[in-house]
Amino acid sequence: MISADNFIAAVRSMGCVPRDLRDAAHEAHHAIVGKAKRWTRDGIHGALCKKLGPAERIADEIMARAVEQLVTKEIAGEACGNIEHWAMWMCMEAIKDGINGVDPSFAAKAIHSAIESEEGQAAAKRVIRRVKSIARAAEASRIST
Repeated sequence: MISADNFIAAVRSMGCVPRDLRDAAHEAHHAIVGKAKRWTRDGIHGALCKKLGPAERIADEIMARAVEQLVTKEIAGEACGNIEHWAMWMCMEAIKDGINGVDPSFAAKAIHSAIESEEGQAAAKRVIRRVKSIARAAEASRIST
């Protein structure tokens, strides 16, 4: 398994500056879905906006919120907090991005459902695998220099 510190360091090595493990998992999910070349926040969200329409972006944000819960539980032993809080945060971000009408109670239910779904489990595993791969490559590069 990868440690929280190594997970965060691997995401940072791609250009993102996550605040914590939750943020690293969340942004890594978006970067993978958006196929972002550099994982800066602008690069990640720019790639998603080009690739996904408003409804798809909401669906991806729901999945990213599920992934952050699953990844933090897998790596740190506990989920990253109150889902209703993160659902409200998601709705505020949607409004900021010009997407209106997302109900926080719907978002919370959708996040709970995504956590339990096979798709959510697979997305979290995909994020962990990809970030582990980045961490291994960074370590190999460090050793060879």
